[in-house]
Formats: sequence, C-alpha cells, structure tokens
Amino acid sequence: MTYIPVPGGTSQADQKRIKRLQYSLASINAKTYTLDKQYKVMEKDRQAKCSWTLPIITGQAITSFDDCKNTVYTRNISLQDSKTRNVFLQRFCPATESAASSMTKSYSKGATLFRKVMETAKCKKHKADTRQTVDQQQHFPHYHFGIWYDKMMVSLTLSEETQQPGREEGRQAVAEFCIWFKEFTRKFVLPIIKNGHSGLCDTFRSELQERMDVHFPWAEKQVDDLDRYCHPLYSTISPFLGFSSNVHKDVKDADVSILVNLGQHALLQLPEYGIAVELQPQDIVMFLSNSVEHLTVQHPAHVKARSDPGECMAISCFFRKGLQQQREPKKHNHTYYARKAEEEQEAERQAASKKRRVEQCGEAGGLASGAVKKSPE
Repeated sequence: MTYIPVPGGTSQADQKRIKRLQYSLASINAKTYTLDKQYKVMEKDRQAKCSWTLPIITGQAITSFDDCKNTVYTRNISLQDSKTRNVFLQRFCPATESAASSMTKSYSKGATLFRKVMETAKCKKHKADTRQTVDQQQHFPHYHFGIWYDKMMVSLTLSEETQQPGREEGRQAVAEFCIWFKEFTRKFVLPIIKNGHSGLCDTFRSELQERMDVHFPWAEKQVDDLDRYCHPLYSTISPFLGFSSNVHKDVKDADVSILVNLGQHALLQLPEYGIAVELQPQDIVMFLSNSVEHLTVQHPAHVKARSDPGECMAISCFFRKGLQQQREPKKHNHTYYARKAEEEQEAERQAASKKRRVEQCGEAGGLASGAVKKSPE
C-alpha cells in the first residue's frame, strides 16, 4: 500500500485533506483478484430462480497515515480468470471528491427524469423474465433506449421504447432522459477510458476506443439520430430501478458492457466464480457481461434495514455484437439510401476528376517532349 504522510490533528482542514486522499488511494492502491471458476450455471438453475449466498469482495483497505487516525476506504478492483489471466471485470469509484459531488447532483436530476419516463413511457418486454423476477417486472419496468435489430435481423432502428409511437409525453420524457445520460457518460465514464492512469486494462480500453472510432460511426450511418440518443460508448442503454435478480449472460452484446450503480448499495453476484462484488452508489463497472453469468441483488445491509429496492437505480450500457460485426440489416430507411447514393456519386466524381488530371498531365508531358525534339541543334 502506498504511504502518504498526512499532517497530524483533527482539524476540519485535515479531515478534508484525508477525504481527498482517500479518493486518490482508491486508484493508486487498486486491487486485482485472481479467481477460479467454481461452478457452471445450468439452465435448471435459471428456471428455478436460484438464490445465491456468496462471499463479498468489497475492496476495502485501511489508510497508512502518519500521526493521524487511520480510516477505511474502498479501492478500485479488477477481477481476472486464473486460467486465462484475462481481466473480466473492473469496478471504479469516483476519481475525486469533486467528481463524486457532481455525480450526486447529476443523479438527482436523472432520477427525476426517469420517474417521468416511468409515468409516461410504455415499456415493451424484451425477455425480461431472464433478467427480473415477476414481482420486479410489475413494479420496475426494464426499458431499452437506443437501437435494436429485430429478431430476424431484417431491420435496425431506434427501439420502439425510444420512439414511443403515439405517446407524445413519453417520447419527450425518453429523449430528456437519454440526453441527460449521454452527458453523464461524457463527464464520468469517458474519463476512465481517456485517462491513461485510471487503471483501466489495455484490452478494455482498446475495445472501447475502437467502438467509438469505428463501430459507432458505422452504426450512425445505419440509423438516423443515433448520436442524439447515445454516446459513442454504447448503442443501447437499459435503465431500471431495483435489481435483475435472475442469473443471466448478455450473449448478444459485444465486449465490453458498462454498468452504472446509483442511489443504493448493491451486490453484483458472479455465481460461476463463487463471489459477489459490492457496488457503492456512483460505482462504474466495466465487464464482460456476454460471457460471465451475473445478477444484481439488494445489499444485505439494505435488506436488513428493509430499504425500498426502488431507491436503487442502475443503468446498463451495451453495444450489440451485430453492430460490432457490421452486419447489414436487410432493410434500410430512405435516408440511408440517400446517403449511400450521395457517397457513391461523390466517389465517382472524384475518380473522374483524378482521371482527367492524369490525362492532362500526360498530354502536357507529350507536348513538352515534342518541343524538345524540335528544338534547333
């Protein structure tokens, strides 16, 4: 653990300094856990809606201050598979006290906007029984905002929940929430990728950077206004209150998914590895949701206190595999064909212009050569 001397005393200034250092230590003293796969989740386990009691990884540590009372703080953590040595999950706390304060204020606005969504916007079921219990489906709708392939990969459009056909109030509420979260992502998630000292592993950073540079721009060409609803780090977001509570893998999503936990402590359980990861409000998790069985449940402390599950808000951000593989839908909208025709005809004009320049250069060269031959000796 890194040793950082702190002035003695318990003055208010010292307390503020200690608190600031705790945020720094979360990154400086990040902890990596190497885990064995212990159990294979069978289909019967999902159907039985198994309840898991697992050891909890908190990432907590104790400061090593000089002449000052030591305190407990929470480190960023990484989980890697013992056989492959590949990282499959990373959890990040806010980088600074200022960032934590800003996230709290932003969440307050986001929670208000999401309540409006729940009051006015219709939610279409997307196999929600694999994510939520029946009781949760009734109380906490599981929305999907962004773009979506249909079942046969025929079309690729903004999801019905995003467009809210026939629901003017719902359409406005969804748009306002999506714009809020896009800005939240820019301020609090993007810096983890852009900051080389954040602790994000090289593999995750490479995947996410390629998504922003290559795959999202391709998706933008397929679907109008995608960039108005989504940040380039994701093609779809799924905000919900409460917890998923049913073990699952998101097999149609590409590496890497992002989970933002807000409002209440929670547990992200990983049954295959026999552990659960504690999530604090404002924690951001990046993990391979497409290959690791997982579920979220209420934290035992909140269960004991009988806290309302609806006080926990989570937002799952993902990018569909079909988009990463650039799988063309069979049907496109009118603007796609107009854009395609424009690009093709512009390419033809540039090719013709280049050909003319080459021909003109050739003619000029021929004239110059003839002039040299006819010159007097």
